[in-house]
Amino acid sequence: CDVALRRGYACLTHDTGHFGTTRRASWAYNNLQAEFDYGIRGHYVAALAGKAITEHYYGRAPAFSYHVGCSAGGKQGMVEADRFPWNFDGILAQEPASTTAYGVVVLWNALAMHDADGQPLFTPADLDVLHAGAIAACDADDGLEDGIIGGDPRTCQFDPADLTCASGQTSGCLSPVQVEAARKVYSGPVTSTGEKLSKYFPWYPAMPGSEKGNAFSMDLESLTSWWRFLLFNPDPGPSWTATDFDFDHDYKRTGMMDAVVNGYSNPDLRNFKAAGGKLLIIQGWEDSGLPGPQVSVDYYEMAERIMGGRASTQEAVRLFMIPGRTHCYGGVGAASGDFLSYLEAWVEEGQAPDMIVGYHPEEMPSGTRSATGYAEANTSVPDSYTFTRPHYPYPLQARYKGSGDPNDYRSFEPVEPERR
Repeated sequence: CDVALRRGYACLTHDTGHFGTTRRASWAYNNLQAEFDYGIRGHYVAALAGKAITEHYYGRAPAFSYHVGCSAGGKQGMVEADRFPWNFDGILAQEPASTTAYGVVVLWNALAMHDADGQPLFTPADLDVLHAGAIAACDADDGLEDGIIGGDPRTCQFDPADLTCASGQTSGCLSPVQVEAARKVYSGPVTSTGEKLSKYFPWYPAMPGSEKGNAFSMDLESLTSWWRFLLFNPDPGPSWTATDFDFDHDYKRTGMMDAVVNGYSNPDLRNFKAAGGKLLIIQGWEDSGLPGPQVSVDYYEMAERIMGGRASTQEAVRLFMIPGRTHCYGGVGAASGDFLSYLEAWVEEGQAPDMIVGYHPEEMPSGTRSATGYAEANTSVPDSYTFTRPHYPYPLQARYKGSGDPNDYRSFEPVEPERR
Protein backbone atom coordinates (compact mmCIF):
# COMPACT_ATOMS: atom_id res chain seq x y z
CA CYS A 1 0.00 0.00 0.00
CA ASP A 2 3.01 2.36 0.18
CA VAL A 3 2.39 3.88 -3.25
CA ALA A 4 -1.35 4.30 -2.68
CA LEU A 5 -0.76 5.94 0.69
CA ARG A 6 1.65 8.43 -0.86
CA ARG A 7 -1.09 9.34 -3.33
CA GLY A 8 -3.51 10.09 -0.49
CA TYR A 9 -5.55 6.90 -0.54
CA ALA A 10 -6.78 4.76 2.30
CA CYS A 11 -5.54 1.34 1.24
CA LEU A 12 -6.17 -2.27 2.16
CA THR A 13 -4.44 -5.53 1.22
CA HIS A 14 -5.37 -9.06 2.29
CA ASP A 15 -4.43 -12.73 2.00
CA THR A 16 -7.76 -14.02 0.55
CA GLY A 17 -8.33 -15.93 3.78
CA HIS A 18 -5.34 -18.26 3.97
CA PHE A 19 -1.64 -18.38 4.71
CA GLY A 20 0.54 -19.64 1.89
CA THR A 21 0.90 -19.20 -1.85
CA THR A 22 -0.81 -20.72 -4.84
CA ARG A 23 2.53 -22.21 -5.93
CA ARG A 24 2.64 -24.13 -2.66
CA ALA A 25 -1.05 -24.87 -2.53
CA SER A 26 -1.30 -27.32 0.38
CA TRP A 27 -3.54 -24.75 2.13
CA ALA A 28 -6.27 -25.72 -0.35
CA TYR A 29 -6.14 -29.50 0.19
CA ASN A 30 -9.80 -30.60 0.12
CA ASN A 31 -10.70 -27.28 1.76
CA LEU A 32 -13.52 -25.94 -0.40
CA GLN A 33 -14.14 -22.98 1.91
CA ALA A 34 -10.52 -21.81 1.57
CA GLU A 35 -10.70 -22.31 -2.19
CA PHE A 36 -13.95 -20.36 -2.39
CA ASP A 37 -12.43 -17.57 -0.28
CA TYR A 38 -9.39 -17.49 -2.57
CA GLY A 39 -11.39 -17.49 -5.78
CA ILE A 40 -14.44 -15.38 -5.00
CA ARG A 41 -15.26 -14.35 -1.44
CA GLY A 42 -12.02 -13.05 0.07
CA HIS A 43 -11.63 -9.89 -1.96
CA TYR A 44 -15.33 -9.08 -1.74
CA VAL A 45 -15.33 -9.28 2.06
CA ALA A 46 -12.05 -7.36 2.31
CA ALA A 47 -13.43 -4.56 0.12
CA LEU A 48 -16.52 -4.18 2.28
CA ALA A 49 -14.45 -4.22 5.46
CA GLY A 50 -12.01 -1.66 4.06
CA LYS A 51 -14.78 0.73 3.13
CA ALA A 52 -16.45 0.36 6.53
CA ILE A 53 -13.20 1.01 8.40
CA THR A 54 -12.44 4.02 6.22
CA GLU A 55 -15.90 5.52 6.74
CA HIS A 56 -15.72 4.97 10.50
CA TYR A 57 -12.28 6.56 10.77
CA TYR A 58 -12.93 9.60 8.57
CA GLY A 59 -16.60 10.06 9.34
CA ARG A 60 -17.64 9.80 5.69
CA ALA A 61 -17.66 7.22 2.94
CA PRO A 62 -14.92 7.22 0.28
CA ALA A 63 -15.69 9.48 -2.67
CA PHE A 64 -14.26 6.88 -5.07
CA SER A 65 -13.09 3.31 -4.68
CA TYR A 66 -10.43 1.65 -6.84
CA HIS A 67 -9.00 -1.80 -7.17
CA VAL A 68 -5.41 -2.15 -8.40
CA GLY A 69 -3.86 -5.57 -8.82
CA CYS A 70 -1.74 -7.81 -11.01
CA SER A 71 -1.73 -11.58 -11.61
CA ALA A 72 -3.94 -12.97 -8.81
CA GLY A 73 -4.71 -9.34 -7.94
CA GLY A 74 -5.77 -8.76 -11.54
CA LYS A 75 -8.00 -11.81 -11.32
CA GLN A 76 -9.60 -10.42 -8.17
CA GLY A 77 -10.43 -7.25 -10.09
CA MET A 78 -12.11 -9.26 -12.83
CA VAL A 79 -14.14 -11.18 -10.24
CA GLU A 80 -15.28 -7.89 -8.71
CA ALA A 81 -16.35 -6.49 -12.10
CA ASP A 82 -18.30 -9.65 -12.90
CA ARG A 83 -19.80 -10.78 -9.59
CA PHE A 84 -19.79 -7.62 -7.46
CA PRO A 85 -20.11 -4.77 -9.98
CA TRP A 86 -21.07 -2.19 -7.35
CA ASN A 87 -17.91 -2.48 -5.21
CA PHE A 88 -15.48 -0.33 -7.20
CA ASP A 89 -15.75 2.74 -9.39
CA GLY A 90 -12.57 1.81 -11.23
CA ILE A 91 -10.61 -1.42 -11.62
CA LEU A 92 -7.04 -1.66 -12.89
CA ALA A 93 -6.53 -5.35 -13.71
CA GLN A 94 -3.05 -6.24 -14.93
CA GLU A 95 -2.22 -9.66 -16.40
CA PRO A 96 -5.26 -11.21 -14.66
CA ALA A 97 -4.67 -14.82 -13.65
CA SER A 98 -6.89 -17.74 -14.47
CA THR A 99 -6.05 -21.15 -13.10
CA THR A 100 -7.64 -24.36 -14.33
CA ALA A 101 -7.40 -24.41 -18.13
CA TYR A 102 -4.16 -22.50 -17.86
CA GLY A 103 -2.92 -25.21 -15.50
CA VAL A 104 -3.52 -27.85 -18.18
CA VAL A 105 -1.46 -25.95 -20.72
CA VAL A 106 1.45 -24.96 -18.51
CA LEU A 107 1.69 -28.51 -17.19
CA TRP A 108 2.01 -29.63 -20.80
CA ASN A 109 4.66 -26.98 -21.34
CA ALA A 110 6.61 -27.93 -18.24
CA LEU A 111 6.59 -31.60 -19.16
CA ALA A 112 7.73 -30.72 -22.69
CA MET A 113 10.58 -28.59 -21.34
CA HIS A 114 11.93 -31.31 -19.03
CA ASP A 115 13.42 -34.71 -19.79
CA ALA A 116 12.16 -38.01 -18.45
CA ASP A 117 14.12 -37.49 -15.23
CA GLY A 118 12.58 -34.08 -14.64
CA GLN A 119 15.68 -32.13 -15.61
CA PRO A 120 15.33 -28.92 -17.67
CA LEU A 121 16.10 -29.25 -21.37
CA PHE A 122 17.01 -25.56 -21.70
CA THR A 123 19.58 -23.48 -19.89
CA PRO A 124 19.02 -19.72 -19.58
CA ALA A 125 21.48 -19.31 -22.45
CA ASP A 126 19.41 -21.68 -24.60
CA LEU A 127 16.27 -19.66 -23.88
CA ASP A 128 18.17 -16.53 -24.88
CA VAL A 129 18.91 -18.18 -28.25
CA LEU A 130 15.26 -19.13 -28.71
CA HIS A 131 14.03 -15.67 -27.72
CA ALA A 132 16.52 -13.94 -30.02
CA GLY A 133 15.33 -16.12 -32.89
CA ALA A 134 11.72 -15.14 -32.29
CA ILE A 135 12.59 -11.46 -32.07
CA ALA A 136 14.63 -11.61 -35.27
CA ALA A 137 11.72 -13.23 -37.12
CA CYS A 138 9.11 -10.65 -36.10
CA ASP A 139 10.84 -7.50 -34.85
CA ALA A 140 9.99 -5.26 -37.80
CA ASP A 141 6.24 -5.91 -37.77
CA ASP A 142 5.60 -2.43 -36.31
CA GLY A 143 7.83 -0.70 -38.87
CA LEU A 144 10.84 -0.46 -36.55
CA GLU A 145 13.61 -2.91 -35.69
CA ASP A 146 14.15 -2.25 -31.99
CA GLY A 147 14.37 -5.65 -30.32
CA ILE A 148 10.62 -5.67 -29.55
CA ILE A 149 7.85 -7.58 -31.30
CA GLY A 150 5.73 -4.49 -31.67
CA GLY A 151 2.77 -5.92 -33.54
CA ASP A 152 0.50 -8.85 -32.76
CA PRO A 153 2.74 -11.89 -32.05
CA ARG A 154 -0.06 -14.19 -33.16
CA THR A 155 0.84 -13.24 -36.74
CA CYS A 156 4.55 -13.99 -36.23
CA GLN A 157 5.88 -16.75 -38.47
CA PHE A 158 8.67 -18.35 -36.47
CA ASP A 159 9.93 -21.93 -36.61
CA PRO A 160 12.47 -22.90 -33.94
CA ALA A 161 13.88 -25.43 -36.40
CA ASP A 162 15.61 -22.47 -38.04
CA LEU A 163 17.88 -22.45 -34.97
CA THR A 164 18.94 -26.12 -35.24
CA CYS A 165 22.65 -26.63 -34.68
CA ALA A 166 24.69 -27.34 -37.77
CA SER A 167 27.16 -30.22 -37.72
CA GLY A 168 29.87 -29.44 -35.17
CA GLN A 169 28.07 -26.33 -33.82
CA THR A 170 27.79 -26.31 -30.01
CA SER A 171 26.60 -22.81 -29.09
CA GLY A 172 24.15 -20.19 -30.33
CA CYS A 173 21.82 -22.92 -31.59
CA LEU A 174 19.37 -25.59 -30.44
CA SER A 175 19.55 -29.36 -30.47
CA PRO A 176 16.83 -31.36 -32.27
CA VAL A 177 15.41 -32.33 -28.87
CA GLN A 178 15.17 -28.67 -27.86
CA VAL A 179 13.56 -27.73 -31.17
CA GLU A 180 10.89 -30.38 -30.68
CA ALA A 181 10.27 -29.22 -27.11
CA ALA A 182 9.85 -25.60 -28.24
CA ARG A 183 7.47 -26.67 -30.99
CA LYS A 184 5.33 -28.48 -28.41
CA VAL A 185 5.07 -25.33 -26.31
CA TYR A 186 4.18 -23.12 -29.28
CA SER A 187 1.53 -25.56 -30.55
CA GLY A 188 -0.09 -26.54 -27.24
CA PRO A 189 -1.26 -29.82 -25.68
CA VAL A 190 -2.57 -32.82 -27.57
CA THR A 191 -4.15 -36.12 -26.59
CA SER A 192 -2.49 -39.50 -27.05
CA THR A 193 -4.04 -39.68 -30.54
CA GLY A 194 -2.77 -36.24 -31.54
CA GLU A 195 -6.06 -34.36 -31.08
CA LYS A 196 -5.29 -30.72 -30.30
CA LEU A 197 -6.84 -29.44 -27.09
CA SER A 198 -6.74 -25.99 -28.67
CA LYS A 199 -10.30 -26.74 -29.82
CA TYR A 200 -11.19 -26.20 -26.14
CA PHE A 201 -8.36 -23.86 -25.11
CA PRO A 202 -7.70 -22.00 -28.41
CA TRP A 203 -6.06 -19.01 -26.75
CA TYR A 204 -3.43 -20.67 -24.59
CA PRO A 205 -0.38 -21.87 -26.59
CA ALA A 206 2.68 -19.69 -26.02
CA MET A 207 3.54 -17.09 -28.63
CA PRO A 208 6.86 -15.89 -30.02
CA GLY A 209 8.39 -13.40 -27.63
CA SER A 210 7.38 -15.20 -24.42
CA GLU A 211 10.44 -17.47 -24.26
CA LYS A 212 11.75 -15.97 -21.03
CA GLY A 213 8.49 -16.34 -19.14
CA ASN A 214 6.72 -19.09 -17.30
CA ALA A 215 5.57 -20.91 -20.43
CA PHE A 216 9.15 -22.03 -21.02
CA SER A 217 10.50 -22.17 -17.47
CA MET A 218 7.69 -23.02 -15.04
CA ASP A 219 9.04 -25.52 -12.54
CA LEU A 220 7.30 -28.85 -12.22
CA GLU A 221 7.14 -28.62 -8.43
CA SER A 222 4.90 -25.55 -8.52
CA LEU A 223 2.55 -27.09 -11.05
CA THR A 224 2.48 -30.38 -9.20
CA SER A 225 1.39 -28.54 -6.06
CA TRP A 226 -1.50 -26.88 -7.90
CA TRP A 227 -2.82 -30.17 -9.21
CA ARG A 228 -2.31 -32.02 -5.95
CA PHE A 229 -4.20 -29.56 -3.80
CA LEU A 230 -6.23 -27.02 -5.80
CA LEU A 231 -7.29 -27.73 -9.37
CA PHE A 232 -9.15 -31.03 -8.99
CA ASN A 233 -12.16 -31.81 -6.83
CA PRO A 234 -11.58 -33.96 -4.87
CA ASP A 235 -7.88 -33.21 -4.63
CA PRO A 236 -5.60 -36.20 -5.32
CA GLY A 237 -3.18 -35.18 -2.57
CA PRO A 238 0.58 -35.34 -1.99
CA SER A 239 1.19 -38.67 -3.76
CA TRP A 240 0.11 -37.27 -7.16
CA THR A 241 2.90 -36.51 -9.65
CA ALA A 242 2.97 -34.42 -12.81
CA THR A 243 3.25 -37.49 -15.04
CA ASP A 244 -0.03 -38.77 -13.57
CA PHE A 245 -1.95 -36.17 -15.55
CA ASP A 246 -3.95 -37.81 -18.35
CA PHE A 247 -4.22 -35.45 -21.32
CA ASP A 248 -6.95 -37.64 -22.78
CA HIS A 249 -9.33 -37.14 -19.87
CA ASP A 250 -8.15 -35.03 -16.93
CA TYR A 251 -8.78 -31.64 -18.55
CA LYS A 252 -12.48 -32.56 -18.43
CA ARG A 253 -12.32 -32.73 -14.63
CA THR A 254 -11.48 -29.04 -14.10
CA GLY A 255 -14.99 -27.62 -14.44
CA MET A 256 -15.83 -27.76 -10.73
CA MET A 257 -12.84 -25.74 -9.59
CA ASP A 258 -13.01 -23.52 -12.65
CA ALA A 259 -16.28 -22.19 -11.28
CA VAL A 260 -14.56 -21.37 -7.98
CA VAL A 261 -11.10 -20.00 -8.81
CA ASN A 262 -11.25 -18.68 -12.38
CA GLY A 263 -11.98 -14.98 -12.54
CA TYR A 264 -11.84 -14.86 -16.31
CA SER A 265 -14.80 -17.00 -17.27
CA ASN A 266 -17.62 -14.44 -17.73
CA PRO A 267 -17.11 -11.44 -20.02
CA ASP A 268 -20.69 -10.22 -19.50
CA LEU A 269 -19.94 -6.85 -17.87
CA ARG A 270 -23.26 -5.16 -18.57
CA ASN A 271 -24.08 -4.77 -14.88
CA PHE A 272 -20.66 -3.29 -14.21
CA LYS A 273 -21.21 -0.78 -16.99
CA ALA A 274 -24.73 0.03 -15.78
CA ALA A 275 -23.29 0.73 -12.32
CA GLY A 276 -20.91 3.28 -13.86
CA GLY A 277 -17.77 1.19 -13.39
CA LYS A 278 -14.63 1.49 -15.52
CA LEU A 279 -12.35 -1.49 -16.16
CA LEU A 280 -8.83 -0.89 -17.46
CA ILE A 281 -7.05 -4.13 -18.42
CA ILE A 282 -3.28 -3.99 -18.94
CA GLN A 283 -1.80 -7.06 -20.61
CA GLY A 284 1.75 -7.68 -21.81
CA TRP A 285 2.14 -9.41 -25.15
CA GLU A 286 5.24 -11.20 -23.83
CA ASP A 287 3.47 -12.39 -20.70
CA SER A 288 3.47 -16.13 -20.42
CA GLY A 289 2.53 -16.12 -16.79
CA LEU A 290 -1.04 -16.32 -15.60
CA PRO A 291 -2.90 -16.69 -17.93
CA GLY A 292 -1.27 -15.19 -21.02
CA PRO A 293 -2.11 -12.51 -23.55
CA GLN A 294 -4.42 -14.46 -25.78
CA VAL A 295 -6.85 -15.05 -22.92
CA SER A 296 -7.16 -11.30 -22.30
CA VAL A 297 -7.77 -10.74 -26.00
CA ASP A 298 -10.40 -13.47 -26.17
CA TYR A 299 -12.11 -12.15 -23.03
CA TYR A 300 -12.27 -8.62 -24.42
CA GLU A 301 -13.50 -9.73 -27.85
CA MET A 302 -16.27 -11.74 -26.20
CA ALA A 303 -17.19 -8.70 -24.10
CA GLU A 304 -17.61 -6.70 -27.31
CA ARG A 305 -20.04 -9.30 -28.66
CA ILE A 306 -22.06 -9.36 -25.45
CA MET A 307 -22.08 -5.63 -24.76
CA GLY A 308 -23.15 -4.42 -28.18
CA GLY A 309 -19.95 -3.76 -30.10
CA ARG A 310 -16.72 -1.90 -29.63
CA ALA A 311 -18.04 1.60 -29.02
CA SER A 312 -20.51 0.43 -26.40
CA THR A 313 -17.96 -1.81 -24.68
CA GLN A 314 -15.23 0.82 -24.57
CA GLU A 315 -17.50 3.14 -22.63
CA ALA A 316 -16.70 0.90 -19.65
CA VAL A 317 -13.97 -1.58 -20.62
CA ARG A 318 -10.66 -0.98 -22.39
CA LEU A 319 -7.83 -3.41 -23.01
CA PHE A 320 -4.28 -2.23 -23.62
CA MET A 321 -1.89 -4.82 -25.04
CA ILE A 322 1.72 -3.82 -24.32
CA PRO A 323 4.48 -5.15 -26.58
CA GLY A 324 7.54 -6.42 -24.74
CA ARG A 325 5.89 -6.47 -21.31
CA THR A 326 6.18 -9.66 -19.28
CA HIS A 327 4.07 -10.84 -16.34
CA CYS A 328 3.31 -7.80 -14.16
CA TYR A 329 6.71 -6.21 -14.41
CA GLY A 330 9.61 -5.54 -16.74
CA GLY A 331 10.42 -6.80 -20.18
CA VAL A 332 12.11 -5.25 -23.19
CA GLY A 333 9.19 -2.94 -24.00
CA ALA A 334 7.73 0.25 -22.56
CA ALA A 335 6.14 -1.71 -19.76
CA SER A 336 5.85 0.85 -16.96
CA GLY A 337 3.54 3.81 -16.63
CA ASP A 338 1.16 5.72 -14.43
CA PHE A 339 -1.80 3.57 -15.36
CA LEU A 340 -3.79 4.50 -12.28
CA SER A 341 -3.89 8.17 -13.28
CA TYR A 342 -5.50 7.23 -16.59
CA LEU A 343 -8.13 5.26 -14.70
CA GLU A 344 -8.74 8.12 -12.27
CA ALA A 345 -9.25 10.56 -15.16
CA TRP A 346 -11.71 8.13 -16.76
CA VAL A 347 -13.72 7.61 -13.57
CA GLU A 348 -13.62 11.10 -12.09
CA GLU A 349 -13.48 13.34 -15.16
CA GLY A 350 -14.99 11.20 -17.91
CA GLN A 351 -11.75 11.22 -19.93
CA ALA A 352 -11.56 7.75 -21.46
CA PRO A 353 -7.96 6.66 -22.22
CA ASP A 354 -7.47 6.78 -26.00
CA MET A 355 -3.71 6.42 -25.53
CA ILE A 356 -1.44 5.46 -22.65
CA VAL A 357 2.22 6.43 -22.62
CA GLY A 358 4.50 3.58 -21.59
CA TYR A 359 8.07 3.91 -20.35
CA HIS A 360 11.06 1.60 -20.38
CA PRO A 361 12.85 2.43 -17.12
CA GLU A 362 16.59 2.40 -16.89
CA GLU A 363 16.13 0.37 -13.72
CA MET A 364 13.04 -1.33 -12.37
CA PRO A 365 12.08 -0.28 -8.83
CA SER A 366 13.64 -2.30 -6.03
CA GLY A 367 11.48 -5.23 -5.02
CA THR A 368 9.69 -5.27 -8.38
CA ARG A 369 8.69 -8.89 -7.93
CA SER A 370 6.85 -7.93 -4.75
CA ALA A 371 3.41 -6.34 -4.54
CA THR A 372 5.04 -3.03 -3.65
CA GLY A 373 7.32 -3.25 -6.66
CA TYR A 374 4.41 -3.97 -8.97
CA ALA A 375 2.59 -0.92 -7.68
CA GLU A 376 5.67 1.28 -8.02
CA ALA A 377 6.20 0.21 -11.62
CA ASN A 378 2.55 0.59 -12.59
CA THR A 379 1.33 3.70 -10.78
CA SER A 380 4.10 6.19 -11.52
CA VAL A 381 6.39 7.43 -14.26
CA PRO A 382 9.92 6.08 -13.64
CA ASP A 383 12.56 8.55 -12.53
CA SER A 384 14.65 7.79 -15.61
CA TYR A 385 13.83 5.90 -18.76
CA THR A 386 15.40 5.02 -22.10
CA PHE A 387 12.40 5.23 -24.43
CA THR A 388 8.64 5.70 -24.54
CA ARG A 389 5.90 4.13 -26.62
CA PRO A 390 2.20 4.86 -27.09
CA HIS A 391 -0.25 2.11 -26.21
CA TYR A 392 -3.71 2.21 -27.76
CA PRO A 393 -6.96 0.44 -26.86
CA TYR A 394 -7.11 -3.02 -28.42
CA PRO A 395 -7.27 -3.82 -31.28
CA LEU A 396 -5.30 -0.71 -32.33
CA GLN A 397 -1.54 -1.09 -32.56
CA ALA A 398 1.29 1.43 -32.54
CA ARG A 399 3.32 1.72 -35.73
CA TYR A 400 6.42 3.79 -36.35
CA LYS A 401 5.70 6.68 -38.71
CA GLY A 402 8.96 6.13 -40.57
CA SER A 403 10.67 9.27 -39.29
CA GLY A 404 11.31 10.97 -35.99
CA ASP A 405 13.00 9.84 -32.81
CA PRO A 406 12.24 6.12 -32.41
CA ASN A 407 12.59 6.53 -28.64
CA ASP A 408 9.75 9.07 -28.49
CA TYR A 409 6.14 7.88 -28.38
CA ARG A 410 5.12 10.79 -30.63
CA SER A 411 6.94 9.12 -33.53
CA PHE A 412 4.28 6.40 -33.62
CA GLU A 413 0.65 6.33 -34.72
CA PRO A 414 -2.29 3.97 -34.21
CA VAL A 415 -3.18 1.47 -36.92
CA GLU A 416 -6.01 -0.99 -37.23
CA PRO A 417 -4.50 -4.43 -37.86
CA GLU A 418 -5.79 -6.78 -40.49
CA ARG A 419 -8.32 -9.20 -39.07
CA ARG A 420 -6.88 -12.61 -38.30
